[in-house]
Amino acid sequence: MSGQCAEISQTGAEYVDTNGVQQYRIGVLGATDIDNKAVTLRMILANPKFHKLDGAVIGLNTKIEAVEGGVGQVVGGARANIGNLVAANSTRITLSDFNGATVKWSNIYHAQLATYVAQNPTLATDADKALVKAQGGAVSLDVAECYNPNRVRI
Repeated sequence: MSGQCAEISQTGAEYVDTNGVQQYRIGVLGATDIDNKAVTLRMILANPKFHKLDGAVIGLNTKIEAVEGGVGQVVGGARANIGNLVAANSTRITLSDFNGATVKWSNIYHAQLATYVAQNPTLATDADKALVKAQGGAVSLDVAECYNPNRVRI
């Protein structure tokens, strides 16, 4: 989250880097594709630190039907091609859904909150109205500039 490379130290369940920044586990790897040197990702961003993204899901194959005041959306899987990292050729990673399209994220709570806001515009708070705007979007993935593909991490 700091944008700076650092070493991680663990104290109990907490991970804090040498820059003093709290690190969070935000997902799991699913299946691996040996032929394409890819892994599938599943993430749920669930911490108030993520602000408007708190509750966002990525790679969970979710479908949100259009609700009043909202937009229906389908969020497919997420596959990261890490062949360049494995071969230590470069730090370029490609991220796509299972159809080769851009990976999307969604926030089911925000999508459902849109119904409440649409039905209760005078009761909905400004915070509610702001959250409704963060129902989904595109995902990109970059490797930190200081990452060294030749260094093995344990």
